[in-house]
Amino acid sequence: MDPVEYLKQSDNLLSRLITHVLDSGQGSNEEPKTTDYESLVSSVVSQQLSTKSAGAIFARLSDSLRDSGITPESMAAMSFEELRAIGLSGSKISYIQGIAQSVMNGDINLSSLYEKDDEEAISELQKLRGIGRWTAEMFLMFQMDREDVFPVKDWGIRTAMIKLYSLEKDVSDTELIVFAAKWSPYRTLASRFLWRGLDTGYFV
Repeated sequence: MDPVEYLKQSDNLLSRLITHVLDSGQGSNEEPKTTDYESLVSSVVSQQLSTKSAGAIFARLSDSLRDSGITPESMAAMSFEELRAIGLSGSKISYIQGIAQSVMNGDINLSSLYEKDDEEAISELQKLRGIGRWTAEMFLMFQMDREDVFPVKDWGIRTAMIKLYSLEKDVSDTELIVFAAKWSPYRTLASRFLWRGLDTGYFV
């Protein structure tokens, strides 16, 4: 069965959201693929920032490295002052350059993550300083194209689910995981529709 149809049949409330998102023309907005390292850099930049702010900083970073691209080598070669001028915090600079060193030193092989199951890949990524579970989940969802990831700690996902199912604001992770179980094995796609629902004003 088509994944979208599967989700619609598994959950009536989600089905209405999906119909709204598809009718709005926002259902297939996919981010262009980047290298694994660049994807991690983008995720670190996005931590605790609005989409607009993170996008502006990442655009400035990309522009400053338009000749070499965002690679472990090019990021390691940039000075703290250059990266601060782009808008990165000191901690994020440390994380991004630390990941660069880990890749260059062979402490982590990002391509080998594709051979691991979801939890193994998340665990491996979390060994990198600055990469928590949320950032690892974003990498699996958007870079590795894993189909059944549910980022329960994500603010947007929680907000959308609270509104969609009329839940209490202090709903527990366990309760949300139970709600999301019916979407498996396509929880990544369901999460995308929840985000799109927020973007398209479905919950206003």
